[in-house]
Amino acid sequence: MQKKNLIEEIKKKINEVNPQANVKTFPIYLTAHSLGAALAQLFIVPLRYHQLNFKGAYHFAPPLAVTCQINAELREKSMIL
Repeated sequence: MQKKNLIEEIKKKINEVNPQANVKTFPIYLTAHSLGAALAQLFIVPLRYHQLNFKGAYHFAPPLAVTCQINAELREKSMIL
């Protein structure tokens, strides 16, 4: 994420798809399987932190990437952002 500056790459891709789009309101959906699903879940907070419009996710068979307690805390934080 840091090597490629994934947030900026997402903004560039939104502008490629629709040059008139507002990157803060353009809907972003995440989908992934297994480890990718776990990483996608962890990526929701950075999306919201950078004020991108995370709209939803569909994850297939994600393993627990963090403890249940940390998972609950992250979920709580993502609702606040």
